Amino acid sequence: MGSRGSVIPLFRDQIAKGIPVTVTHAEMTRFMMSIPQAAQLVIDAAHHSQGGEVFVLKMPILKITDLAQCLIDSFEQATGNIYSGEVIESGIRPGEKLYEELMSLEESERALENGQMYIIPSSFHTAEQEYEGFQKAIPQEYSSKTAPQIFQTAIRELIEKNGLGFTIGAV
Repeated sequence: MGSRGSVIPLFRDQIAKGIPVTVTHAEMTRFMMSIPQAAQLVIDAAHHSQGGEVFVLKMPILKITDLAQCLIDSFEQATGNIYSGEVIESGIRPGEKLYEELMSLEESERALENGQMYIIPSSFHTAEQEYEGFQKAIPQEYSSKTAPQIFQTAIRELIEKNGLGFTIGAV
C-alpha cells in the first residue's frame, strides 16, 4: 500500500486532478499489505527460515473499486469539495488477472500456519520440518477470490492508519 507499483498514488493523483479514476475491472480484488507489514514479514521470515520456504502474510483483500471510492471520500472530506470525475473501467490488460493467487491448493497441502502467516516448505525437503508456533494449514487455495474481503469502513480505517488518505490543506 502506497509503495511503488501500488495503485493508491495513481488514484490519489487522478482524484486530486479531478480526472477519471481508472480501475481495470469492477470485480478485481487485491491483497493489501502496508510497508511496515512487509518489513515485519521479512523479519519474521528470517527468524523462522530453515531454507527454501515461502512465507505468505495473511492479508485483507478488497475490491479495487471500493478502494477508489474510499480515496474519493477521503478527498471530499479533506477538501470539502465534491470529486468532479468518475470511476471508469479501463479493461484487463494481457496477462492481468481478476484475482491474485498466493498459495495454490497443492502448496496448501504441505503448508503450515499461525495467526499472521503461512509457511510453504520447499517441496525438495522430504523430512517434515518443525516450526515453533505453527500448525498444519487447512488445505485450500489462498487467493483474493476466496480470502475474507474487507469493505469500505475497514478500507477507510486502513487508509487512515497508514497515512494514505487526503489531509486537510494538503491537496
